[in-house]
Amino acid sequence: MTERLTASDMSSLLAERGAIHVHVGATIVLEGDPPGLEELLDHVEKRLGLVPRFRQRVRSTPLGVNNPVWADDARFDVRWHVRHTALPGPGTMAQLRELVGRVMSQPLDLERPLWQLYLIEGLEGGRHAYVSKTHHALVDRTAGKAARSALTMPRGTASAVIRTAEGFANLAARGPSAPHTFLNREIGRDRRVGFVSAELEALKGARRDSGATVNDVILSIAAGGLRRLFERRDEQLPEQLVALVPMSIRRPDEHLELGNRIATLMISLPLSEGDPMRRLERVHEETARVKESEQARAASLVIEASGWTPPTINRVLADVLARPLTWNLVVSNVPGPQMPFYLLGRRMVEVYPFVPLSPQGHALSLGVVSYDGGVFFGLAVDRDLFADIDEVAGDLEAALAEQLEAAP
Repeated sequence: MTERLTASDMSSLLAERGAIHVHVGATIVLEGDPPGLEELLDHVEKRLGLVPRFRQRVRSTPLGVNNPVWADDARFDVRWHVRHTALPGPGTMAQLRELVGRVMSQPLDLERPLWQLYLIEGLEGGRHAYVSKTHHALVDRTAGKAARSALTMPRGTASAVIRTAEGFANLAARGPSAPHTFLNREIGRDRRVGFVSAELEALKGARRDSGATVNDVILSIAAGGLRRLFERRDEQLPEQLVALVPMSIRRPDEHLELGNRIATLMISLPLSEGDPMRRLERVHEETARVKESEQARAASLVIEASGWTPPTINRVLADVLARPLTWNLVVSNVPGPQMPFYLLGRRMVEVYPFVPLSPQGHALSLGVVSYDGGVFFGLAVDRDLFADIDEVAGDLEAALAEQLEAAP
């Protein structure tokens, strides 16, 4: 079975060039001893039928007349995609983070189905972990086929890309101005990651009676952590940074529809504000304003035109948005299930997302996931520019503690 790549799929694949990888992923920590590899392989094999795309690869068409297609991989080998390794003793979280950074530094093989899963044993505390890595094009398609208006001919794809670029140029013109900082230097291929966790109820409590959302609290914490990072590095503190923030724009009458309805909004983070409660108030005022602005409507039109979802961006969009600099970093918060999940009888206790660095000139991203009463922050950074990743995570932890202490 074959199916043409959509405009959204093409956008994801075209973004994969040089030092830029657009795979998303997560590090999942589970209780207890790991399963055997054969048990895991059998578990995965039995469930691949639910997501046929995970057995398919991207195949070019003759002479390149049409868009490439998703086609079954005749040499599909689940053992190539599901991998098994172990941490050396003592199996610390720092060792796990180093391994995750190395895994995420390697691009996926475009000649095979675009996913990998690593089973990692030997984590301290009698635990084990998984690292998932999936290309954004595959995520877009398996998450509900968001781009139903698939354009099958290259001319159609090109026109959709142009409309998308024009829409984002409009969006960028209406958004805040992003300063040039050390976060926006040219990046290389390799990555590091950092992890921070918190309790969801504590973040809810930090809102007080301000009307702020949990997402506002997370953005305020991000701003506080970035402020500390600039100060610790003796960098000039900007008045603001601009974060590219995915937000749901699904209308109430769309609750039964499949696919994503995510607006990519540009939010000013007030780094110059030292008081955590005043910073939260300013973030809340900003997000409330932007959601009702022309920027939000422009972002909605872009999504309807092409099915594009962040942080993937194609070559045309990179040209439109990177000159001049449009945003400084991505901050993505995804609400997750508030109940425990199990894999082969082992309880999942932590999950840290990985948001790719894309396009070029974006050296830090922050992904956040809430799960089973916890909130888990995943930092992704360029390896060479952020040898101090542990300190960066410490900056975020300090800002988190400051935000929680500020609430009565």
